[in-house]
Amino acid sequence: MLKKFICVVAIICILLSGFLVPSLGAELDPNTPSSYFSDTVPEAISIGFVPEDIQGDYRKPITRSEFARLFVNALFTWQKNNASPVDEEWYGTRAITKEDVLNNVKTPDYNFVDVNDDDIKLAYILGLTKGTGPNTFSPDIPITRQEGATMLINYFHHWVLPTFEYDASVIKDLDKCADFAKESVMLAWQIGFFEGVSGNRNSENPKIYMDPTGYFTREQAITIMLRLYKSNSMYLSAVLLRGKVAYAAHALKMEWAVTKDSVTALRFKDGMSLRYSEDVHHHYWNIYKGPNKKYPLATSEQKVAAFNNPNDIFFQHATEELVDAACNNVNAVFDLGYAEYEIHGDGFIYQYRFKNNGVYNDWYYGGVKELPIPYTRIR
Repeated sequence: MLKKFICVVAIICILLSGFLVPSLGAELDPNTPSSYFSDTVPEAISIGFVPEDIQGDYRKPITRSEFARLFVNALFTWQKNNASPVDEEWYGTRAITKEDVLNNVKTPDYNFVDVNDDDIKLAYILGLTKGTGPNTFSPDIPITRQEGATMLINYFHHWVLPTFEYDASVIKDLDKCADFAKESVMLAWQIGFFEGVSGNRNSENPKIYMDPTGYFTREQAITIMLRLYKSNSMYLSAVLLRGKVAYAAHALKMEWAVTKDSVTALRFKDGMSLRYSEDVHHHYWNIYKGPNKKYPLATSEQKVAAFNNPNDIFFQHATEELVDAACNNVNAVFDLGYAEYEIHGDGFIYQYRFKNNGVYNDWYYGGVKELPIPYTRIR
């Protein structure tokens, strides 16, 4: 927990400057970035994550589709350019690609009728969005600042920790946020994803105005993604399904299903299993089985059922009851507060069913409140 917190603090220092400063200058050419963004936009393009159709008309409000595609491309470009085999024993030997996710993850309830784009499907799988309606994404509508904050927090809530320097009262127009976005806007500002349109967080009596219903411009959104990319941080180092479940080395050997409110590990592919040298589950296993070696012959399915939680870096959630059920192939359901977690179900190894209770994850359970994780067995 301490290591994770230190990483976040360091990253905040990188991210705090200049995310959403209003465009400066009055350049007549819309295809030339404003003076404030004259360095960041060309740099992002040179890295290769800015889609060609967004390279121009930089002061135009960015659409929902463009914002989502920009993030998806930044994430997978970071994977391509930065994934390293150095951590082979823990994380695998290669970057995760778009094709890895699209080919191995089923989406039984993905049914947007107003867009046909693999990047939007990936945004759905990653958890940025559930859409604007039962079967719509509204790709061409300009994205508001509160919607952009919500997309970011939908994915990054895995990393968000409680902060102690600020509180919601300093955001003076938070009441103008839609109910669904208030917590995301607060968290996105607190963690440093973007600044307000006015005010200074470092002043003695900060009064921040976020303009939640205002729009991002293309150059502003590109700059956000560039700063995330250049932070070289944990924010883009993992690919997460629905912003929660790590899709890494072992995941490539498995078949998955993602819906609006669930992530399911279905099965290992034929002939596939965990290798001792390739995955963190074995590390946990060696710790847990201890001198008594109660479960020395556990299968790959049993191990991932017991130790799949990507936030469980300190082993505190692998309770005796959970491991016992996992290693005896017992169907069991545990209450995590923010989700129900079922193992060895009908046709799957494990499944997260997320609750619609306005909370994010186990590190920031309760959003503005820090609450314990129940991890109690309910069946």
